[in-house]
Amino acid sequence: MRKTLVALLVAGAPSLAAISPSAAQSSEEALVKVPFPFITADKLMPAGTYLVSGETGDWSVVRIASVDGKMVAIVGAKNTAVKPVAGIQPRFWFTNYHGHYFLQRLWMPFLDVREVPLTKAEAERTLTRLNLMHQDVGDPAK
Repeated sequence: MRKTLVALLVAGAPSLAAISPSAAQSSEEALVKVPFPFITADKLMPAGTYLVSGETGDWSVVRIASVDGKMVAIVGAKNTAVKPVAGIQPRFWFTNYHGHYFLQRLWMPFLDVREVPLTKAEAERTLTRLNLMHQDVGDPAK
């Protein structure tokens, strides 16, 4: 299946991760509201609001935690050397594999864009582990 990059830029779009920058806890954290379930670090994260923070000073390891504390994912993120546009709000970008959204990039106003590396094969293995794909035919679970 074709890999699709979902750019989350338009308010109200079904694939938008809406941001609440005024609610950010500090200059090194951000709140991101995601209106749909997504997958990162081999976890299916429900729609909701997430606090994003760096576990390391260079943000090579990122913590994504639901504000209710029920879901936490720790992901490796590499620096893309892409500078965010001045005044950009924190946001997530996703890649769609077999109808499921995988976290691909983190945009934070205080650092370069971070990418969460993921191959199609890794995404398919994750979907299989999470019982979201039929193993015998490779089709998404219904």
